[in-house]
Amino acid sequence: MPNPDDDSGPLRPRWRLSTFEAWLASRPGPGRRAPDIGDDPLLSITEMAALAKMHRQSIYTLRSKGEFPAPDDTAVRTRPRWRKSTFDRWVADRPTPGARRNQGQGPASRQAQAGNQEDNQPDLGCKP
Repeated sequence: MPNPDDDSGPLRPRWRLSTFEAWLASRPGPGRRAPDIGDDPLLSITEMAALAKMHRQSIYTLRSKGEFPAPDDTAVRTRPRWRKSTFDRWVADRPTPGARRNQGQGPASRQAQAGNQEDNQPDLGCKP
């Protein structure tokens, strides 16, 4: 709120209508955001979930784990928005679902490596 025009006491601040209307016009909030006319629009969680083909709750879960980028626009605390470029970067850096993080470190890979090591060992028990 703007500073009161007439401060008759801490419990009865008063504003002129012109002061309040000027403050209201300059205040960011739902419906008062600047339109996205650039090449990098702002996306809501619902829009990002649709683009990523995942449920909106999954994005909330990733945010709580710290695995999702911070919002680019926090003018309205309950409706964070991200730039499309931020979202595209996150999609590009994100591992594909079902992919192993440590390639070549699974049990089958270890067995193959052990088999290769056995094949490379000289056979000391047999004479040619």
